[in-house]
Amino acid sequence: MIPPPAGELQQWTADVLLSLLQYGILPVLNEDDWQRWGVGLFDAPQLAVYHPPNPYDYSDWREWGAALTTALAAIPGANRVAI
Repeated sequence: MIPPPAGELQQWTADVLLSLLQYGILPVLNEDDWQRWGVGLFDAPQLAVYHPPNPYDYSDWREWGAALTTALAAIPGANRVAI
């Protein structure tokens, strides 16, 4: 299972992108707009089928990140996110 987010937002999002490299080009976090990044992450059709949580339903990125790790754990071949 992919561990929940810890540490800094920028590092965690970079780790998530590394774990999903096989799914192609994914968005990079600009500034601290984690909600926009989260929506963009699952614009990729092959990832959207895992029904990720809507980041706009959360006010804290760590809470959303914890829910996202559950969705990422269901993705075949996704690497463990190194936090």
